[in-house]
Amino acid sequence: MKQKIITVTIILMLIPIISYAKVIAPISSVTSTLQKYKQDKLFLIDTRSKEAYDKIRIPGSLNFPLHAIKTKPFLKTKPVVLINNGFSTALLKQECSNLNQKGFKASVLTGGLTTWRHQNGPLEGDLIEANTFSLVSPQDLFTEKTSGDIIVIDASKKPDQGIKKQFPEAHNLSSLCDNYPSNLCASVVNQIKTRPDSSILILNQDGKEYETIENLFSKANIGPLFFLEGGLNSYETYLEHLSLSQKPREERLKTIGNCNTCGKKDSENENKLNEKEQ
Repeated sequence: MKQKIITVTIILMLIPIISYAKVIAPISSVTSTLQKYKQDKLFLIDTRSKEAYDKIRIPGSLNFPLHAIKTKPFLKTKPVVLINNGFSTALLKQECSNLNQKGFKASVLTGGLTTWRHQNGPLEGDLIEANTFSLVSPQDLFTEKTSGDIIVIDASKKPDQGIKKQFPEAHNLSSLCDNYPSNLCASVVNQIKTRPDSSILILNQDGKEYETIENLFSKANIGPLFFLEGGLNSYETYLEHLSLSQKPREERLKTIGNCNTCGKKDSENENKLNEKEQ
């Protein structure tokens, strides 16, 4: 019997391959923002998707896509604070700078909703959804990796060469702390506290046991934290897709032979065709 060969096009996500230069934009701390928020002296603009906003939000905040803010002249009447989950700030800072050139008084909320929650800022909606604020997608990490100020913590129970390869600057807790994972060592705590404006990103190989790690940092009074969804495995898969998406279409085609599933489907189709002919 002739071998059946089928050609399958790998369908990839539409991945924006954009490099954002580091932009200096005005920032607003949660403490000062909370004070002005209670006095109704600013607009809080939540730039997340409508779906995410509808699930949970800051009471009284407004939900606009980032690109649409400049079309709302009424927002020029008070200072505007731009908000998202808090890790991915490159786009916010870029648009914040653009808005200020157009007559707005815009700033970016430091740490976003993650820090807002950490400092007990008011929230409404499905409060369980607040647990998702601190999750960082592989795509967001790729975007922010070169433009953001990030402290990367490898929380693996033993040194992981894959993480070291992708994040040479990562602090491996098992190498630095003798009693890890029971306790954090003073050297790591001190290093983190010398960079109070940096985002702290926790990752391991598979993205599991993050809750245990969060509790460990909480005992050391360190937070808020961000966590890479799916760990290194997810990030490497994203990079593979990204690399493939940049190749010509012809190279994104795979020829698959001896595919058990495909052969089964072909056989089923042939049987149906024979039944119709009979």
